[in-house]
Amino acid sequence: MKPRVAICYPGFGDIDIELDILRTLDADVIHAGATDTPAAKDAIRTADAVMVTVQPVPADLIAGMECCRIIARVGTGLDAIDLEAATKQRVWVTYVPDYSIDEVSAHAITLLLAQARGLAPLLKSSQAGKWDGGGVYVRRLQGQVLGIIGCGRIGLATAAKGRGLGLDVIGYDPYIDADQLAANGVRAVDLPTLLRESDYISLHMPLTADNRHLINAAALAQMKP
Repeated sequence: MKPRVAICYPGFGDIDIELDILRTLDADVIHAGATDTPAAKDAIRTADAVMVTVQPVPADLIAGMECCRIIARVGTGLDAIDLEAATKQRVWVTYVPDYSIDEVSAHAITLLLAQARGLAPLLKSSQAGKWDGGGVYVRRLQGQVLGIIGCGRIGLATAAKGRGLGLDVIGYDPYIDADQLAANGVRAVDLPTLLRESDYISLHMPLTADNRHLINAAALAQMKP
C-alpha cells in the first residue's frame, strides 16, 4: 500500500517541490488545506504522515490519527503542535531549525533601521506631498545598545548583523552561558539590565507557558523612554 501524506499548507502557494520529492517514495499525496476543516481532518485521520507550516495540530486532532507516524513541521518552531499528545500517540515530530535564520534576522534589523531613521513618519509626510525631515528624530546607530532576548540561531544572527552596524550587543538567555554568548560577540546580562540599558530590543524566544507575557507592563516600565 502506498504511504499517504497529508499536506496542510493553506495560503502558501504550490507544493511542486514536495510533490517531486514524494513521488520518489510513490506516495499518495493529499493537499488537505487548513487543519481545522472537515476535509483536512478526514485526510489526517488516515494519513501516514502530516506536513504542516503554521497550522495548529492540537491534541484532539492527534488523538484521531489512526496510522500517522510523523508530523513534519516545514519551518521552525513547534508551539502550534501538541508535543505531549504526539508523544502519547507515539508520533514523531520534526522541524527545520535552520529555516529562515537569515531572513528573520534581516527583517528584525530592517525594522530596527526603520525606527532609528524615522522611515514611517518620513514616508507618511512624503506621501502627503510634504518633506518634514527636520521634524523627525533620527539616531546614529554606532554606540547604541541592541538587546537580544533569546540568543538561539536567529537571535545570534540578529546580533551579528547589529554588530556590523556598530551597535553594542547585549543578550539574555537563561539556557546559554555567558562564555558562549561572549564567543559570539554578545555580553550576557540579566533581563532587568537588558531592559534598562537597551536602545533597541529584539525578541527571539519561542512562546512557552514559562515566558508568556514576558514583556508586560512592568517590563515596559523598565525600558528607556
